[in-house]
Formats: sequence, structure tokens, C-alpha cells
Amino acid sequence: DAVKDALFERFPPREPSGGTMTTPRRRHSADSPRLPEWLRGPNGLRDYQKDAVNRWLEANARGVFAMATGTGKTITALAAAVSLWKAVKKTSSNMLVLVTVPSKDLVGQWFATATEFSFVPVDCHSDTAARWPAALDSTVQRLRFGGPVVEMVITTADTLISERFEALIRRYDGPTLLIADEMHC
Repeated sequence: DAVKDALFERFPPREPSGGTMTTPRRRHSADSPRLPEWLRGPNGLRDYQKDAVNRWLEANARGVFAMATGTGKTITALAAAVSLWKAVKKTSSNMLVLVTVPSKDLVGQWFATATEFSFVPVDCHSDTAARWPAALDSTVQRLRFGGPVVEMVITTADTLISERFEALIRRYDGPTLLIADEMHC
């Protein structure tokens, strides 16, 4: 069982189409998310990534990570989300991490990387339109009535501005971290 759990942790189940699952088999504890094992210790975040996260936190968790291609902006943003969650959960509050990207491919990439940080994201885009509204509704309910809990939603920009998405997400008015990746496109 330990081997099976480790494999599911490292390689989350996927749909037969190759897409990610909106509803994972299990939820993580309130202590999640966390840095993945491969980022802990001396070979973890690079100094410039640590500096970026610290400066962002010092700026009240606001700002832009202006980093070159391939320098680990996604990893840095997820490490920042983990750090912010550690602070927010001390207040017994909930937190939404809302990631928006321009394409479905990037939703998939973010989903895969976010699961390595023990997030259990909901992916919202045109290919998941039949199921994401119910998954997002459940996520909003957990944010409104559970706690302390952190939830992640990863969406395309087109879905983000849809009436259906806006109507559901507006029902949560607590702490929210917005991560907008590649939105210069």
C-alpha cells in the first residue's frame, strides 16, 4: 500500500483521454500544500527564487515575478502560494489560489506541477465544461464552510471571464491569491 500511495502521489490518476482528473481520489490534509520533497534541502529553490518569494511576501503578497524563460516562474509562484498559505492558515481562515492562463495546454502543465506541491486543483476550461461547474461549486462550498482549507482553481482566461465561472467564484469573498501566467499573450 505504501508503494501504491507513493506512486499515486507522484503520478496522479489521469482520464483515459490523457487529461487530468477534476476530482482526485482523495483530498490532502489541511497541512497541505507543501514544497515537494525534491525542493526541500540544499538542492531546493535557487537563491533568486527565494529572494523573489521573500520580496513578494514583504510587498504584502503583491507583485510580478519578472524572470527569464526557463528560470522557474511556475515553481516560484507555487512556493509563494505555499508560503502565503502557511501565514493565512494561522488566522484560521481559508484561501483560494486562482491561477489563470491563456491556453488549455498551460492549464494541464500547471495542474501537473501544482499536484507536486500537494494542491488538489480544479481545472476549468472548455474541455472540462461538463464537469467543472460542479467541481467549482464544491470548492467554493469548502472555502465558505470548511476550514482552514486552501483550494486551487486553474482556468483559462476565457473561462475566467465567463458568466458561469464568475457566478460561482463570486460566492467566495475570502483571501484569494491570483496568479496570472503568460497573460501578455
